[in-house]
Amino acid sequence: MTETTRFSFRISALIILQLWLMFASASPANRVWIVRRDVQNLVEATTELDQPKEQKVENALPRIYFMEIVSDIRLRYASTKVTSKVANPADKAQEATFHVVLPDTAFISSFLMEIDGKVYKASVKEKEEAQTDYQNAVDAGLSAAQVTANARDANQFTVSVNVEPQAKMLFNLTYEELLTRRRGIYEQAIHVSPGSIIPQMSVRVNIFETLPINKITVPQLRGNDIEQNQDLSENEVAKIIRTNETVVSVVYEPTETQQIQSSKDGLQGQFVVQYDVDRSSIERKGGEIHVVDGYFVHFFAPTTLPALPKHVIFVLDTSGSMAGTRIEQTKQAMNSILDQLREDDLFSVVEFSTGVSEWDLRKPYKALETYYYNIPVGDTTEVPQNRTELEESFGLYDDIFAYPVTERSIKRAKEFV
Repeated sequence: MTETTRFSFRISALIILQLWLMFASASPANRVWIVRRDVQNLVEATTELDQPKEQKVENALPRIYFMEIVSDIRLRYASTKVTSKVANPADKAQEATFHVVLPDTAFISSFLMEIDGKVYKASVKEKEEAQTDYQNAVDAGLSAAQVTANARDANQFTVSVNVEPQAKMLFNLTYEELLTRRRGIYEQAIHVSPGSIIPQMSVRVNIFETLPINKITVPQLRGNDIEQNQDLSENEVAKIIRTNETVVSVVYEPTETQQIQSSKDGLQGQFVVQYDVDRSSIERKGGEIHVVDGYFVHFFAPTTLPALPKHVIFVLDTSGSMAGTRIEQTKQAMNSILDQLREDDLFSVVEFSTGVSEWDLRKPYKALETYYYNIPVGDTTEVPQNRTELEESFGLYDDIFAYPVTERSIKRAKEFV
């Protein structure tokens, strides 16, 4: 084959290839779509031949693509703002549910929702009226949100959001709490459990104090359950930034890979920041006093007062309703508290189910010697109103036996547990 023939053949092949591409691109069934894979942060080309694009979009669920938690602590008072951005890629309105866990002493001060640049502020209504308004908005395909509280666990809130088709929205939840000094430190625990991998995830804690911050630690994420042996090692992902001796910021920005390492559903636990201030300059002044907006606060933490002896009475529910996880958590809590008792403390253990009894730690086995009362299941008993009737009806003893905190008594109590 001559060079001229080869050249003509190449030209012909090129023309045929171009014509094939032109006709192929004209066919809607062979379109090439660019799909972004957020978890791996890669872009790849795929050809959809079997299912049209509309069907894929219709089945897509709303997802959180941005979450930012910013907490400002001023004079040991924390204001925490949780911001989430949600996208609904489907061609229909869909409901997204957020589970927000607050500290026990915190309260919600604000809830905002932003849709198409418009900001909507939440209002407080009666439960039935709020449910009716929310359901009407959902039925109409409009964006709406409803915040409800769990009566048993008042610190758990559910935010239900109805997101319009192919829309993005932002929700902002702000809660406040007063930090209490325990065991020589102030601690803030932020619950981080988004339920999925978030492409843009960050937690920032800004601490502003008037006294020098002499101690600050950021341990590993803490589980939401009771743990006897918590990981107290430093969180290597968190960064501590010191602006000056009274201003410190903690920044936590886990990548998607680091979130997956925590669990397949992303981060699950408490982001904890612990700190304390140097009081050496005010120890002889009776503490620290601040006046803000007509209110005053007095901080004092005496270091020379001895610990007071305590008589701790454990009252344990061992009825059938405690079976499973609840009784296991009770055992973990019991063991943890027993380890914290001091040598000059006393303790007693009372157990109740269908009856009430006291543990006798002097016996080599779990003895329930002292029965205060025992009501057969199914009977109805009217509880007397005065002490004399209580003693006559139920044989109530004036005192229960208190055990000193010794190595043997603690060991026996743990064996009983």
